[in-house]
Amino acid sequence: DLIDGHLARSHNVVTTLGKFLDPLADKLLILSALIMLVKLGWAPAWVVIIITARELGVTGMRAMAASEGVVISADRFGKLKTLTQSFAIGILIWNVPLFGIDLNPLGLALLYVALALTLYSGFNYMRNYYRG
Repeated sequence: DLIDGHLARSHNVVTTLGKFLDPLADKLLILSALIMLVKLGWAPAWVVIIITARELGVTGMRAMAASEGVVISADRFGKLKTLTQSFAIGILIWNVPLFGIDLNPLGLALLYVALALTLYSGFNYMRNYYRG
């Protein structure tokens, strides 16, 4: 994802479709992993439900904006949210002690930080969109 974004920007091939599909692909990957973590009992369902609701809300808002000719790109909080979610998911999926240390509490802590960033960035997107 980072390489794709870098290549697109460095070769000036950033498209409106790409700005819409890239975050959508990120959301699908993240949500799929989170749902599987819930199924395995490694992540709380309520956290995943809130994250899913935010992702659907922001995606819907982006679609509405796109119908008005407005492209809403990911901001720094959205990118930080995705990065934190990715680290949390990676640690939770690892699910094996590292040098005898159980990393699951760290993974869950990062997931809660990701939840806070998820909510903040979602409100930030909505506020910026409705301000016009």
